[in-house]
Amino acid sequence: MHKKNVAIGLCTYRRPRQLVRCLQSLAEMAVPDAFSLCVIIVDNDPEGTAQETVNTFKEVASFPVYYRVEPRKGIPCARNSVLKQAAMLGITDLAFVDDDEYVEPTWLEILWSRYAGSDADVMAGYVTTVYPPETPRWITKGRFFQNPRRQSDTQLLSAATGNVIFDFQKLALQWGLSFDEGFALTGGSDADFFYRAAYKGAVIKWTGDAVVYEELAQERMRIGYLLKNRFRKSNLKLGYKKLSLLRKIKLFFGLLKRIIVDVFLLPFSLLRGLSDFFIVLNRTVGTVANILALMGCRIKWNEYKDPSA
Repeated sequence: MHKKNVAIGLCTYRRPRQLVRCLQSLAEMAVPDAFSLCVIIVDNDPEGTAQETVNTFKEVASFPVYYRVEPRKGIPCARNSVLKQAAMLGITDLAFVDDDEYVEPTWLEILWSRYAGSDADVMAGYVTTVYPPETPRWITKGRFFQNPRRQSDTQLLSAATGNVIFDFQKLALQWGLSFDEGFALTGGSDADFFYRAAYKGAVIKWTGDAVVYEELAQERMRIGYLLKNRFRKSNLKLGYKKLSLLRKIKLFFGLLKRIIVDVFLLPFSLLRGLSDFFIVLNRTVGTVANILALMGCRIKWNEYKDPSA
């Protein structure tokens, strides 16, 4: 059997402090002997502002590092640039992390072990949000911005690029999948990519052992950001187009019932404190966005006009 060629893809845009921490964690992680590793960094800033940081990383990394600038605005364009570089390098399996994350020293070892030891074409890992000391209490108490934990080997319908590895040869080269650049300014191109992979038959599984950390940015510690982020993600809900009319009608009335119940609960939840109130309000906003998506109404949303995004 030929030795695997694995790459870690990383897209960045003007996050110098976070990028330094991310790259430092990659430099310090253990690399399994089962494959050769490289890192592909795509800078979505036409000015190439990450160049100096990447050059410093190259000096300490024990594996090859490739850097390229993607001048077209939008993260799916940057992700597709990673795919193009991976194809040129003969990559067999491709992992992704985000530039505002940092990994545990054993992250890649565990992620690869879970992936290679399963029947999965895609293995997604756990991303946990780290709350800085200045985080408002209503956020920590409500566990906002925390991703749900699942049982390991749970099969998923989609995944994100914050902590994932997949069969690059199969998904990108054989099936011809790439990130839809129509999502350039809305976000959600990664969920769409893996949803289409699952629809074609890819097995996507989840593991809670390979952990990646993401520190909550101060700009996101606002109720306005929380609600807009929930609305955007819920309005991008995938798969509604493929539902039958009867299923859509049943789902619509189920969502409508949920809204009525939550609107009734809102004033009572306020009596229990801001955290409980925002939990119900956040859920209500998400349900409204789901209904709009179900009806085919997608709101044009520029996820990247705000530096905090």
